[in-house]
Amino acid sequence: MLIQKLVKVLGPTYFDQGNMDKAIEIYTIGLQAVKALKLSVAESFDTKDIIDYTTYDHMNLKEASLTYQLGEAFYAKHDYKTARTLFQATINYCRGHKSHITTAPRLLPDLRSFVDGWICLDSAAMVYLARMLIDEGDSSGSLSWIVAGRKLTSTDQHYNNKLCIRCESGFKTQLGRIAELQGDYQRALVRYREAYDYLYLNFMDKLEDKEADVARLEAMRGQMIDN
Repeated sequence: MLIQKLVKVLGPTYFDQGNMDKAIEIYTIGLQAVKALKLSVAESFDTKDIIDYTTYDHMNLKEASLTYQLGEAFYAKHDYKTARTLFQATINYCRGHKSHITTAPRLLPDLRSFVDGWICLDSAAMVYLARMLIDEGDSSGSLSWIVAGRKLTSTDQHYNNKLCIRCESGFKTQLGRIAELQGDYQRALVRYREAYDYLYLNFMDKLEDKEADVARLEAMRGQMIDN
């Protein structure tokens, strides 16, 4: 679909430029298009047919992914209420996929990538849900999301998946933030270093935020030693 190709290019472009209003507009258009397509083909699909089921599953994945991306944009705008609703919806999409997968026909891989896009999409949403609770001062409440998310990122099927690597690093960062808020700066520094090292050792890019966390805590430790 032409619309989805445009959304795939324009959405992240506007997001990276910090133009969240345009990113939200683009992602919303894409999400509405997927919902309309699903509605138009739903009655003609045979869920027992492997091709039909796989195609419909890919539509569900696109819907879940766009919902997640909308959540990111609303988070960036500090609209936590909307972001939280969208991230929880993303998790529900993933749970629905997992609940059906055991009884569904064997899914065909996406031959364009051979990557299962469902993997770690729910844990990525959990990183944000934990992050928002910490932002709001509810560190203890965030732990349930961190524990649930790390159970997903630590499984064998997620090993070496780039999104899962970023999720695990994200959870380590949130643990560092909790320790920092509790005044345990040494533990916070350890967690921030773990978050950075996990990305670095897995050859990931965009390390600036992780480096900044480590540098900030090392500077604080230096000041404490001097005093």
